[in-house]
Amino acid sequence: MATVEDVTAFKAKWSGAFNAVPDGDVAAVLDETDIWLDSRQWQPRDFPLARMLWAAHSLQLFQLQRSSALGAATGLGSADLFVRSVGFGERRVMFGERRIGRESAAGGPGDSLLQTTIYGLQFLQLRARNFPAVLTV
Repeated sequence: MATVEDVTAFKAKWSGAFNAVPDGDVAAVLDETDIWLDSRQWQPRDFPLARMLWAAHSLQLFQLQRSSALGAATGLGSADLFVRSVGFGERRVMFGERRIGRESAAGGPGDSLLQTTIYGLQFLQLRARNFPAVLTV
């Protein structure tokens, strides 16, 4: 169960990135994080940071989802913010999205979602240090 100290430490760690998030929401996400992460599986010095990174990743995803829903409700969906193509006379240039990096075959199904936020990427790096890949022959 997340304490007031946990919430205060979390908000202090991210230098204002989540100040607008109510303390109850931060506590709820930290409690949910405790369901997903087992402190006994991590190095003791790394678990507190892993917990904060997972919670920050989840909160940022919730914020992105909320802003997308708000944009859709007001008619300003995120698709309207980007140029998809440009035309000059008979010529037309189309723009697409290209993925940076390649997905690892050793990664789990949630790894691609963790790659969507800076907090998730940092969590993946920390996890790799605590859970090195094992090769079975």
